Amino acid sequence: MISGALREEMRTAAINGELKELTISVYPELIGKRIQTIYFGYLDQYGVDDFVVGELISEWDLAGRKDFSEIDPRFKTRQEYWASFMRSKEIAECKNTLTILTSEGKQTYISLHPDYDEQHFSCSDLDRFVLYRIIE
Repeated sequence: MISGALREEMRTAAINGELKELTISVYPELIGKRIQTIYFGYLDQYGVDDFVVGELISEWDLAGRKDFSEIDPRFKTRQEYWASFMRSKEIAECKNTLTILTSEGKQTYISLHPDYDEQHFSCSDLDRFVLYRIIE
């Protein structure tokens, strides 16, 4: 759980220009490093996280790793479930959208949507770019 003190510290660091934009070009040098991230939302809502950077994977491939059989026994994975109703355009979007995992394989919900922006990672809304700092 992220503390209120870290949330305020990251907010202040972002406002003061002390953080960097999380982009696809810096991602490779961040693998295995601990970073703290922040994104801003509406009405002063913002998200903060602290994790060790793991692999970059498409949402489609990640769905192939998620068990779905307990939800619906007809489908082994979430990917199989998606394939049962998604149109080819939606599948292509999932294959093109890349998401960062932690070193433990957990989803960070920080994604790159190349159809919107080829460089910047964002969170739930495509226009909410993520800022970060490396923790030594």
